[in-house]
Amino acid sequence: MKRALIGLLAVLLLLSGCNTQQPPETIATQPQQTTASTTPTGPLLHVTESALEQSTEGAVRTFTPEMGWLVTYGFMGEYPVLVTCTDAGACWFTRMDPVTGQVLARGLAAGNAALGNAMAMNENRLVYLDMDQNAICILDENFREVNRVQVADTMEGNVLVSEDLSTVYYATQGQIRALELSTGISRLVLQLSDTVILPESLLFSDTVLCCSVVDDYRSYTGFFSVEDGRNLGSDTGTLSMESHGETYLSRRLDGPVLEVLLGNRGEEIRSVDV
Repeated sequence: MKRALIGLLAVLLLLSGCNTQQPPETIATQPQQTTASTTPTGPLLHVTESALEQSTEGAVRTFTPEMGWLVTYGFMGEYPVLVTCTDAGACWFTRMDPVTGQVLARGLAAGNAALGNAMAMNENRLVYLDMDQNAICILDENFREVNRVQVADTMEGNVLVSEDLSTVYYATQGQIRALELSTGISRLVLQLSDTVILPESLLFSDTVLCCSVVDDYRSYTGFFSVEDGRNLGSDTGTLSMESHGETYLSRRLDGPVLEVLLGNRGEEIRSVDV
């Protein structure tokens, strides 16, 4: 995993200076003609003369998309998945071999794909939101659609996918609801009267829901139980919060000062210099 992550970082560094290109009318079955410094590898171009690859004697290989730009990435097990989008709004999923850079699978997202928190993946599944159809799409490891769950409600703000890809959390009309993808049944998690509440992140192995809340008196970050919607606390300075297991990282404002806090659930918090 560490070697795969290093390779993905090399891609990210290169892409920051790339210009977008116009999408082709069809998926190319043969590599397009490239410059002398690149080698075609399907939808990616291997930059054989990159300074990073030469300085590491080939231990880190550098690639750039054949079209579009890198939007986000993730991992299906040990295999990195790149998500690239074009100016026309088409988004492609590409699963790669982390050592050779070989393209193992590639697929086109249906409709207007919502990425970020609305997309998640594991070893053999990828879940994302098709905003055009207001539906959750479930793909296999080759990016073929195996299921589609229609959402009856109008979803507001972020859509969050659980770590095990079983549940999608969304806001609608002052409610936070949980949609079970196996059944298509949506249950009420919590409801606040005369309040705008939007999901921001899932914490501590999907047991706590972090939400932005605005009522008549203030705006704040609220923390709620995923199981029964209990209010677990709130903070007016928190900008964002993420967790891995029981460890969390929070960005918050203390007056004009930006703080980065690191800690374990239930233990003392410590500030991190950035």
